[in-house]
Order: sequence, then structure tokens, then C-alpha cells
Amino acid sequence: MSCSARSTPRTYAFIGLERIGGVMVDDVTQPAAAFFVTYVNNRDFSVSVEDTEDIDAALAAAGDLGAEGLA
Repeated sequence: MSCSARSTPRTYAFIGLERIGGVMVDDVTQPAAAFFVTYVNNRDFSVSVEDTEDIDAALAAAGDLGAEGLA
């Protein structure tokens, strides 16, 4: 999943990562010289949904598990 946004005078691409989760941000103001800006991931890798009986609580504690949560 990806989208772009313009924040005068810069243009950014937001790329959602499916497996690991999170969002990468690239500056694409000059497409031939695009560069990485930042990566954000609020997923808590210490939470296991397999080791609990309350799956809903574990999913809530785990954070964003993939790009599907960006919608």
C-alpha cells in the first residue's frame, strides 16, 4: 500500500509494509533523487497472540500488525 502527500514545498511517498508492518516515508520531490526520510512501526514484537486465551486483548496490545490497518 502506498500514497503520496505534498507538504509545501516537499512531496512525500508513504509506503505501508505488509509483513513486518509500519510505514516508510520517502522524499520524492525530485523522483530521480528520491531519498528515505523515516520509518515508523508501533508494533510490539514482545506480544504473542499464540500464547494467550484472550486473542482480542493480545491483538490490541500488539499494535499495528500490517498495512491493512492504515485504511
